[in-house]
Amino acid sequence: MPKRTKAFIALFIVSAIWGIAAVVIKQTLNYIPPITFLYIRFLFASIILYFFVDWKKSNYKKIIKSKKFIYIFLLGVLGSTVNLGLIFYALKYTTAIEGTIIYAANPIWIIIGGMLFLKEKVTKKEILGIMLTLVGFALVVLSPMFHIELEKTSSIFGNFLMLLAALSWAAYSLLSKNVFNHDKTGKRYSPMFITFITFFAGAVTLAPFSIYEILTTEINYIASFGGIFYMVIFSSVIAYWLYEYGVQKMEVSEAGLFQYIEPLFTIPVAIIFIDERFYFVYIIGGIITALGLYVAEKHPSVRFSK
Repeated sequence: MPKRTKAFIALFIVSAIWGIAAVVIKQTLNYIPPITFLYIRFLFASIILYFFVDWKKSNYKKIIKSKKFIYIFLLGVLGSTVNLGLIFYALKYTTAIEGTIIYAANPIWIIIGGMLFLKEKVTKKEILGIMLTLVGFALVVLSPMFHIELEKTSSIFGNFLMLLAALSWAAYSLLSKNVFNHDKTGKRYSPMFITFITFFAGAVTLAPFSIYEILTTEINYIASFGGIFYMVIFSSVIAYWLYEYGVQKMEVSEAGLFQYIEPLFTIPVAIIFIDERFYFVYIIGGIITALGLYVAEKHPSVRFSK
């Protein structure tokens, strides 16, 4: 089998794992609070990922001892504590389907951020794509207004948190452009190293809040074990290993396109296993958003994290 085909298969599996993750997170939050769930995931995932990083080949241990590590660590906080924290809290209030569709549109915020803060040039075609994406995006975010049986306020609040999560990932992607380049040739750190630092930063910063939750909240560890296992082993270790394998065989921009198929896995799993409903407005909003992204995007996001 050609290496490129293997890379496509690997990234397709990653999309499936991360698409299903939204459902797993939402279901598990019935038994464990978001901060503690995240902390346990970050702690065990960072311990396991430590052994996957090629420390000697790239002199990462020297980098950790340098001043640049402070910036890498702070970026890790943005990409883990802030970004994933918002995702987990958002899924506590909104549906897995709405949350995944909203977050999948995060590349458009990267384009807008690049235009506003990095002074990147935007073509008329990209402006048209941005406008289309924002229309579709607004339909999904405000979709609770169209189906009365859901708690509108709660769902819209969750959608708003997911919007903030997408914006935080856009900020992370834009800020990491220079920080994660470790030489003048533009060579980037290994995705596995970046993921390890990101999860390690999340574990460190969430530890005190998790301790408070553990002491003050009733947690069903047995019922939440399956979700924690999935997020640590599948969504963290396996997915990121497959992602790194995939991006080694193709352009990062091509790999980024695979995030758009994640809702295709979220939707049927959410309907079957957690009894979520799929509304016509999702189809309209999703199609418009996907069309806008296709028209606008020239530099897909680095990756979609869950």
